[in-house]
Amino acid sequence: MNFRFFMISAISGAIRRTMSTTAANGSRHFIAVCQLTSDHDMEKNFKTCESMVERAGARKCEMIFFPECFDYVGRNKEETVGMAYDLNGEFIQRFRDLAKKHNLWMSLGGTHHKDPAEPNLPWNNHVVIDNEGKTRAEYKKIHLFDLEIPGKVRLMESEFSKAGKSMVPPVDTPIGKLGLSICYDLRFPELSIWNRKSGAQILSFPSAFTLNTGLAHWETLLRTRAIENQCYVVAAAQTGKHNEKRQSYGHAMVVDPWGHVIAQCSERVDMCFAEIDLAYVDELRLMQPVYAHRRNDLYTIHVNEQHEPTSIHMFSKFSIQPDCIFYESRYCFAFVNLKPVLPGHIVICPKRVAERLTDLSDEETADLFVVAKKVQKMLEKHYNVTSSTLCVQDGIDAGRTVEHVHAHILPRRPNDFGPNPDDLYKKLHDHDKNDEIKPRTLEEMASEAKIYRDSMKIENLKRKMPAPQSFHGADQLPYVVIETTMGKFCVELYWNHAPKTCRNFSELARRGYYNNTIFHRIITDFMIQGGDPTGTGRGGTSIYGDRFADEIDERLKHTGAGIVSMANAGPNTNGSQFFITLVPTAHLDGKHTIFGRIAAGMKVIQNIGKVDVDNSDRPKYEIRILKAYPNQESRI
Repeated sequence: MNFRFFMISAISGAIRRTMSTTAANGSRHFIAVCQLTSDHDMEKNFKTCESMVERAGARKCEMIFFPECFDYVGRNKEETVGMAYDLNGEFIQRFRDLAKKHNLWMSLGGTHHKDPAEPNLPWNNHVVIDNEGKTRAEYKKIHLFDLEIPGKVRLMESEFSKAGKSMVPPVDTPIGKLGLSICYDLRFPELSIWNRKSGAQILSFPSAFTLNTGLAHWETLLRTRAIENQCYVVAAAQTGKHNEKRQSYGHAMVVDPWGHVIAQCSERVDMCFAEIDLAYVDELRLMQPVYAHRRNDLYTIHVNEQHEPTSIHMFSKFSIQPDCIFYESRYCFAFVNLKPVLPGHIVICPKRVAERLTDLSDEETADLFVVAKKVQKMLEKHYNVTSSTLCVQDGIDAGRTVEHVHAHILPRRPNDFGPNPDDLYKKLHDHDKNDEIKPRTLEEMASEAKIYRDSMKIENLKRKMPAPQSFHGADQLPYVVIETTMGKFCVELYWNHAPKTCRNFSELARRGYYNNTIFHRIITDFMIQGGDPTGTGRGGTSIYGDRFADEIDERLKHTGAGIVSMANAGPNTNGSQFFITLVPTAHLDGKHTIFGRIAAGMKVIQNIGKVDVDNSDRPKYEIRILKAYPNQESRI
């Protein structure tokens, strides 16, 4: 007990001496933290923010922090959703102009960001803007606050915004590495720990805490995050009554890494100012190295990060170009094979060059197998199989030929190596040594990697069945572009000859109905058929309901390759399925509605027509439509 008391006293004294030294010599950065009472009037809210920026600029602040909902607080769900805006629009541009004018960075702690690609609900987006008005980081809130206490309060964030899908590393700013969060994220310590482990020196929590939860937990949580992560905590806040239904707690504050509140607003619209001293952060972490004492051998935090491949990674002594990488996480990357044993044979390895699986950290090991699971799921769906081999040849005696631990994933089919599936391992061992098997070109590998990248992106998208509705957005556009796993082609629509059929095809494409469907039937020297979301040839529906009538124009004939017609099960049974001819097919004239022709990409159609098929004319390997969309031009 005496020893413990002595150690605590010694550390406290050292910290006090450190603080004194830091005060004299440390690098300091001056910041402004804002507290607002935003309402539904965006112009009034902006004027308040503008005056605060001017005040911060006059005091030579390097960065200003605004709270969640600094732009507006809607009076109801409809207003909250309806007022959302594009970040490239006029409202945020005014903040960019202020940042340039006053030469400071901004933390815009919670914009109502309407994504044109997904306009149903806005993101709650924390945006960092630099002193040139450029966006340096965006973090979309991942934890949504749903609170309903009958007779007291109802605040269901999931009804008027959607949850973010990714973590954002700390951003470099003039005041230090800044970890981004929003409001309710404060209650989830894993996010702050991850930010600290990713290099954060400052944690930000722009918020609109309710009155009851703020009274109970606001300061306690902020000080806790500061102490346990040895970071400054900056928390801009909303305060007061926004409307008849909503009231916020206020008390915007800054907490130092020792847990002291060094600046705070009360309960009115106001600002507080603080100095961030990064030398103090370093000294404190040196005196109390708690992160060095974490038992990573017993517990850790795994984060599902996905990065865009932009740089070369090493596979032992071999350079893997970013164009050949189709998935990248924090610790690992997946890339296509130079000499694949089977279609879909890929490799996953850690970014750090480690020779054995046992050389990996627990974080690297967890990440390797999580990535493997994601990639396996994508490949099985892409190749329409239900089995895979995942193997690690860990050491020379296990057949490893590259001195870098890696995993092979191969989609498997019946008898792909004869009656014994385990013959694969002999094939793996001998494959690279066979000089008759030529390595693929960089272009071939990059093309395959792009297909897998696109497949990974659309893997979790859910396609909705279309319902009859008003037609807008696809009206009379002359072309539909179709991007497949074998390339792009463009369909010219015959609006004057088959207007109802063209509208059906164009509208289905606009809605994304064809995305991720397959060409389920291919007959060499005849036609290719697709458009069925079930992939069986028995599914699909039209925008008019179930089926609609033929539009046979006697002037249109199946005179050659590239004619686009509706597939049917007899007269007047058109749905979503279509076929494209590979040769003249006069026997189909008068039986199928011709509604277009291939305007560009005929070589892609011909290549699809050459793929291997089984006895039922089904391709042995999936040819998938990645995306279809109406277009003004035929150029692809």
